[in-house]
Amino acid sequence: MADRSARILLVDDEQSIHPLLSYPLREEGFDVMRGPRRRLKPARCGSTSLRRRWGGSSSPSTPPTTPRDRGLGLDIASELVEGMEGRIGRFAPRRDDVHARAADLRHVAPRWGRYRPAVAITGAIHIVMLQPVTVPHKHLADYASIVGRVLANEIRSRAERLKGKRVLHVSATAFGGGVSEILYTLVPLMIDVGLEAEWQVIYGREEFFNATKVMHNALQGNPQELTDEQWDTWRRYNEINARELSEGWDVCIVHDPQPAALASLVAEKSRRWVWRCHIDLSTPNPATLARLLPYLEPYPAAVFHMGKYVPSGMDGSAHIVPPAIDPLAPKNMAFSPEDAVYICDQFGIDVDRPLLCQVSRFDPWKDPLGVIDAYRIVKAEMPEVQLALVGSMATDDPEGWDYFNATVAHADGDPDIHILNNLNNVGAIEVNAFQSHCDVVIQKSTREGFGLTVTEAIWKGRPLIGGAVGGIPLQVSDGETGFLVGSVDECAARSLEILRDPGLGKRLGRAGKETVRKQFLMPRLLRDWLELFERLEA
Repeated sequence: MADRSARILLVDDEQSIHPLLSYPLREEGFDVMRGPRRRLKPARCGSTSLRRRWGGSSSPSTPPTTPRDRGLGLDIASELVEGMEGRIGRFAPRRDDVHARAADLRHVAPRWGRYRPAVAITGAIHIVMLQPVTVPHKHLADYASIVGRVLANEIRSRAERLKGKRVLHVSATAFGGGVSEILYTLVPLMIDVGLEAEWQVIYGREEFFNATKVMHNALQGNPQELTDEQWDTWRRYNEINARELSEGWDVCIVHDPQPAALASLVAEKSRRWVWRCHIDLSTPNPATLARLLPYLEPYPAAVFHMGKYVPSGMDGSAHIVPPAIDPLAPKNMAFSPEDAVYICDQFGIDVDRPLLCQVSRFDPWKDPLGVIDAYRIVKAEMPEVQLALVGSMATDDPEGWDYFNATVAHADGDPDIHILNNLNNVGAIEVNAFQSHCDVVIQKSTREGFGLTVTEAIWKGRPLIGGAVGGIPLQVSDGETGFLVGSVDECAARSLEILRDPGLGKRLGRAGKETVRKQFLMPRLLRDWLELFERLEA
């Protein structure tokens, strides 16, 4: 236990203290003093060096090992207020201001997901804002039989020339949405071929994610612009994360607009910078884009899903790299019909009746309300049809619950509409089962960066009906590998066409799967990133 009588918090810079801790500590009688801080060398998650940094099981900074600890993170404020004992456990908020502020930290704990801050309670405390994400082990050799040995050999040849390069991915969340799903496979594959790759997640509170959600929507065309206060919030959190970003990277890849200011703030911390945009910028809110562009100019390279997403002024630095899925991930691995039926049955689906399914975030751009309207048209002609709306609640989407509730209200108690999310124990396996079992997969987006749920559904050989927007037409050839639609009525008509002709659905599914095999699997994405790294080095 730390010496409580000393009541000193030693840091190199008072501003580097976690903003939630500075005031409560002073109120509790701790003096905040300047002093030397040991810089922690970035380490690959799960690597020996990272385990050494965390220490043994008795260390107060040992990574959590139980599901509860992984989900809750470390109760930093609780530990400090209760005597700096280094305990892991739940912290019940109390009425006084100090403990209420400490309890506020609990709201960001789920954002840390499977990792937690590195904290050394030995008379000196250092809190690392950017949290490393633990990734599984992946091996390129396991994919060779799926994508072919020619591609696998090309990847190894390119990787040999880049061996030992230190690559950092920075994103806003480690769970929910396509970015995190890509990185959970891409990062370990980069490690497997010889790169020193790591993935870290920025720190942010609700005010930050509220601002970035407005920014995200505006960049996809919503007329609502950020207020000056929201812009200030966005920059302030970027400054906090920039200060805590470690140094010495060969390439730092910043994903999406949430941490986009990093390169302009600490360019010296990486030799090369890449901004990776995962959203549809084809018709952005001009005011929002104009205010964001100065923060994007320092990036020597920017990566977009499609050429039409590249905003004017960034043409010279733009690279076009579509995303991809992991065919060996639990969400995409081959599933027997019997297993899919069993799982769907557990969630109340009548497996002997036709099923429409959409898998996506609960977001207005995904248009789940429009899917319900299309389902009702279909049901008027085929009363036995059912609908499943399956989604995850992402930690960087504060509007998600509001739209989830709006979707439930729009369903109006229909017992044949099943609305499920990750809090109903719907994980990757369950999503796989729903996509594998359903008769028609729908992705009726009105805006879409790329649409990895489309890729996942097509990979399972299911007929897909998608909105003719964003990256969906890149994956779906209308009438050949699926159907593209622009309205509720079109969606309903195509659904009925497939339900009445099962042979049509099988033909669309088989053709679509081959398209995904050739163009949208993870080894191809790894090859494209290696090619970009070589260009940056040149």
